[in-house]
Amino acid sequence: MMYRSKSALSARIDTHQSGQEASLKSYTTPNPLLHAGFTFLWVPPLLLLTAIIMIRGVTLIESGPTTLSRSIALGGILLLLTFPLLILTVVLLRRGILLLMQPRLLIVVHDEGLSLTEGRLWQQKSTKMIRWNEIKHVQQQKEQRFRMYSPLHRRRNVPIFDQIMHCTLELRDGTRFALREDVQGIEVLISEIEAAMNAYRSPS
Repeated sequence: MMYRSKSALSARIDTHQSGQEASLKSYTTPNPLLHAGFTFLWVPPLLLLTAIIMIRGVTLIESGPTTLSRSIALGGILLLLTFPLLILTVVLLRRGILLLMQPRLLIVVHDEGLSLTEGRLWQQKSTKMIRWNEIKHVQQQKEQRFRMYSPLHRRRNVPIFDQIMHCTLELRDGTRFALREDVQGIEVLISEIEAAMNAYRSPS
């Protein structure tokens, strides 16, 4: 759960976002508006294709008595093809809506710790500050996630896996904060966190 920080922290984040504080480094999740927009782009062509196929199928069926019965069969097949197209359109609409509703996370690396700002596009965002002295341990784990099969292998299909990095911050008060796996550059962020913690713990 994200908690609100002081107004000073919010001011620093606004300064960073305006480009006036170049020393801060930021990491963010993908823009949900772009991903949802790319998904919605497929909906109008699919609806247009469905309408064309449906009209053509109805036309062939209506012209059946004056032409060959093959036209009626072809029209029925075209009408059947509209159902999977409609299902695909609904699936894309649902996926686009889910992507649009997904909150975006912004992680800013400060000299004294991390600030995490999260929220949806149309909602007020919440910010949490995690200082270096509050972090007890950084747990990271790589997961091989199945993506697809490659038909290039001669004897059998070879599975292709994506390397997914999971990172959990264990705080000294016992709470655990899991960073989202879709943070862009999460491996570099983990390295910076570990380097900052080592520098903080080392004697001056």
